[in-house]
Amino acid sequence: MRSKAMLACLMAGALSISLMACSDDDTVGNNNNGTDLCGNGVTDLGEDCDGTDVGDVDCSSLGMEGGAVTCTSTCTFDVSNCTGCGNGQIEVGEICDDTNLDGQTCSDVGAFTGGTLACNATCDDYVTTGCTSGCPVPATDVTSSIGSTTTVDTSTANDDFTGSCSEEDAPDTLLSFIAPSTADYAISTMNPGTDYDTLLVAFTDCTDPINTEIACNDDSNDAYQSFIEVSATAGDVVYIVVDGYGDSGTAEVSIDVLICGDGTVAGAEQCDDGNTTDGDGCAADCTWECTDDANEDDDSEATATPLTGTFPLTGGGVLCPADESVDYEMPVDFYTFTVPAGHALDATVVGGTLTDCTELNLSFQFLDTGMVNLLGGAISNGSSCPSVQGTGSVDATEIVMVIFANIANAPPQDYNFTVSSHPIVCGNSIKDPGEECDDGNSTAVDGCENDCTLSPAAPACTYPSDESLGTLASGTGLDAEINLSGESHSVLDLSCVADAGGGGGEDYVYAFTVATAGTLLIDVDHGAGDVQYSLFEDDSTCTEVSCTDLYPDSSGQISATVSPGDYRLVVQAFGAGAGGTVSLTFTAP
Repeated sequence: MRSKAMLACLMAGALSISLMACSDDDTVGNNNNGTDLCGNGVTDLGEDCDGTDVGDVDCSSLGMEGGAVTCTSTCTFDVSNCTGCGNGQIEVGEICDDTNLDGQTCSDVGAFTGGTLACNATCDDYVTTGCTSGCPVPATDVTSSIGSTTTVDTSTANDDFTGSCSEEDAPDTLLSFIAPSTADYAISTMNPGTDYDTLLVAFTDCTDPINTEIACNDDSNDAYQSFIEVSATAGDVVYIVVDGYGDSGTAEVSIDVLICGDGTVAGAEQCDDGNTTDGDGCAADCTWECTDDANEDDDSEATATPLTGTFPLTGGGVLCPADESVDYEMPVDFYTFTVPAGHALDATVVGGTLTDCTELNLSFQFLDTGMVNLLGGAISNGSSCPSVQGTGSVDATEIVMVIFANIANAPPQDYNFTVSSHPIVCGNSIKDPGEECDDGNSTAVDGCENDCTLSPAAPACTYPSDESLGTLASGTGLDAEINLSGESHSVLDLSCVADAGGGGGEDYVYAFTVATAGTLLIDVDHGAGDVQYSLFEDDSTCTEVSCTDLYPDSSGQISATVSPGDYRLVVQAFGAGAGGTVSLTFTAP
């Protein structure tokens, strides 16, 4: 006979309340007696497994791949024989697995000073939400962006940091990266996505940014963006503040490893040809190799190379990085010469043996002594050599010629030049110093007078419109009406009025366009008023096409032959208060 305990056990098993083994012995399979049943080979309540009894569980049902699930001595699943994320073993493609963090801590993987590091569910990244730092605001880790760019928006940020090169308060954003190797790093906002005046600060301790600052820059180019270089040892954390000079916006920040010889020009490198060999144009330290011309040093007015002899004057040289001028902040060569009084200058700069006109990236200028006044010059445009004709000064005879690269860190450029002069003569088709124009003739009133001054401008039309009717549709009547009483009087001169100004009457001006040549008809009705109508071409001189005085008739028709174009109709009363209401119908050809 089964005991009551046995029957209760069977009922519980049927209801899936317990997975304990049932027997007639009240103490066997009953966890309520306080006995630890792990090791009895049967999965009891509170156990994942027991011995070889793992139920229907396998590696795939636990989110892993192949292998077999076994049971530990404490009756929990042992997945060490499974493959894939979750088995606690770091395998190919994983950087961590479950609690196995490969010895990494928060400070190893980001700008953190403590906290608890974890592994994500796919074993391919760390979870840093439990990490902490001493920074006043969280730093965005951009280590993965080294070699590319990251975009930040400071417009909604707070002003948390100040650098030694900052004079204005502005919102800022904190970034950080862990140096992957011992190297110099170039950090820049001089990228297309930056739209405001930026400022960059770098430091090494987030809790003491002022005393650990290693770089700070406000402006590095004419567009007010920033550039800094920092040295870091592999594993160092570098903090970067993207700030603004009293401004905020979007900044495209680039971080590049400065490795001379990697084939990429970055930071202060002038060149990088993929090696560290001297003698191939780019030196082992990634600076341009350049053989200066025989006239060096000529990178200032005081050390300028004098040009002597008769015109044309010729010469040449090489713009090397070593020629950088304090005034121009570019590679520069200076020359001086004397030009005869009353003569203008003509000049052309061409490429030398290494550089043709399409490769030139330079400009030249003529200045007077002391470099006070710019007298002329030209810039290369990538297709033709820079040249100028008819420049100089009527008075200056001592000339300084400056030839300079258009950009800093430009590769060496060799060049040749020719400078000639000619007498300043009106009528030679060259706009020389002191002339407003020169059309090559001595004819007056042709735009350029016979003394090489500009002809007076034609008088402008003095009839402003009061209302625009737009383009008149061909063959279709357009009605208009105006009460001249209360309108202003512009003192217009109509040819059909005996005295200029129409006797002091009010006027109204319609502007319209005729699309087709032919006869324009304007039917008018001015009642008892005394009104004149004048049609003008809307040109610079307001050429009168017709003028009609219908007095003493109260109505009539105006007819005029017109060409396509813009016109104005002046409706004017003869004498103050003589107008009244005027009705018009325009019919275009």
